[in-house]
Amino acid sequence: MAKKLLTISLTIMLAVSVLATNAFPVFASKQQKLADKDLYKPNDAYSYIVSATTGKVVEIDGDALTASGNENDGNKLTDKSLFSIQKFEEANRVQITRTDNPNQVWVSNGENLLANGTKQATISAGSWEGFELEKTTDDMVKIKNFDGHYIQLQNDKLVIGSADKEQAESFYIIAPKYEDTSVYMEHKQTGNYIQANGVANDPLTVDGKKENDKIGDKARFSPIYSTFDGQPVMNFVSKAFGNITWKSGGTDTVFQNNGVLASGWESIVVVPNGDGTISFKDSQNKKYITVKDGKLACNYEGNLTNNEKFVIHTVTAPKKATGLKTETVTNSSAKITWNSPSETIYTGFKAVLVDQSTNESIIGEETNKKNGLSKI
Repeated sequence: MAKKLLTISLTIMLAVSVLATNAFPVFASKQQKLADKDLYKPNDAYSYIVSATTGKVVEIDGDALTASGNENDGNKLTDKSLFSIQKFEEANRVQITRTDNPNQVWVSNGENLLANGTKQATISAGSWEGFELEKTTDDMVKIKNFDGHYIQLQNDKLVIGSADKEQAESFYIIAPKYEDTSVYMEHKQTGNYIQANGVANDPLTVDGKKENDKIGDKARFSPIYSTFDGQPVMNFVSKAFGNITWKSGGTDTVFQNNGVLASGWESIVVVPNGDGTISFKDSQNKKYITVKDGKLACNYEGNLTNNEKFVIHTVTAPKKATGLKTETVTNSSAKITWNSPSETIYTGFKAVLVDQSTNESIIGEETNKKNGLSKI
C-alpha cells in the first residue's frame, strides 16, 4: 500500500489557520496619490494608522514614529504598529497609547513627535499628550497637536509641522474589529467571575455574577504582557477602574494594585491546562493560585482541581504557534514540533492532520505541551 502523505497544521483554542495572499495597497489615482483604505484589514483588538499618500503603516522606531510598514493585514502587524486610541470628548482630543508599552503615548514636544510620552489619566485641550483628529473626509483625518500644528511626513518620519492645513499629512485610522476586547474569567468550580472593586490593596474576589445576562465592567480586564525572572508574565488592567491591576507577589491573596505594571510581583503567570482552561501562578514563588473564601489565594501546592481552573472568555483569537516542523510521519502517527506564541492567552494546542487524497481531517486532543507532540 502506498504511504499516505499527511499535512499537519497547528491551531490554538480551535482557531483554524487560513492561508491568504496579501493584496498590497495601490494608489487610487496618480493625481490624488491616495491609498485605497478598503485594502487594509482591521486588527481584532487595536487600531493602526496609515499614511494616505504613501500607503505605509505608521510604526515605532525607537522613540520616533515613521510611516514605513508594508503589511496591510492588521492581525499580522507587530505591536510596534498597533495602538489604543482613547477619546476625551469634552476636550475633543485623543490619546494614542502604545501596545508594546501601555504606559507610553504619543507626545508633541516642540517640532518633535515622539512615542515616549507618559500616559495621562485625563487630557485637556492644552495637553502635549493629546491630539485632535480633524476629519477631511469620512475616511481620512489630519492630526493636530495642542498648539494647532499639524503632523507632517518628512522622509517617512512623522514630525510636528506648521499650522498650515494644506501641508499636513492625511491618515487613515484603521479601527479594531471589536469595540470591546476586554476578557473575563469564569471560575470552573463555581461559575463565578473574578472582579475588582477599584480599591487598591483590597483582594480580587471570585464572586462576580452576570447582570441582565451581561458581564459587568468590574469583571472585565485588558491583558498586558512582559517578562520576569526570564519567564513570560502578564497583568490585567481593570476596565471599570483604569489604573487598577493585579499583584500576586509578597502576599497571601492576589490583590488590587494601583498602577499599570506587568513586571516583578506586580504580575501573574498564566498557565494553559490543555483542557480549555487556564490556571494562575504567583510571580514570586511560581506556585498555583486557588480560590479560598471567595478570594484568589496564593501558595497552593495540592493537585490541580477545578478550584484552580478558569475559563477565559475573549472575542479575539490567540496568536498562532510558529516554527511548525514535521519530523516523522507514518500511517498512524506523526512527530511534530513548534514554538509557543508569546504575548497571547491560550488554553492549549490542537494538531489537525489532513489526508490530501481525501481532504479528511483528524483532530488531535487538546494538549498543554509547549513545543511538541510525538503521537496523534
